[in-house]
Amino acid sequence: MAKISAKTHTTTLRLDDGTFGRLQRMVAENPLYSPSHVMRGALLALSRLTDSELEACILAVAKGGVDEL
Repeated sequence: MAKISAKTHTTTLRLDDGTFGRLQRMVAENPLYSPSHVMRGALLALSRLTDSELEACILAVAKGGVDEL
């Protein structure tokens, strides 16, 4: 049986209007999704990238290059 850990940490995330709209659309796609599920899924996906892929994603966001999403 898988161990379920308690979710004890809270964080705040600042999103621009475009990113917030994308998050809302993702949540609307499936009634089982919540903003926290989508964000945890994004962190899981990022953790599966190679070091160079992860760096490229993070640098693209830091430079504001996520309009294509």
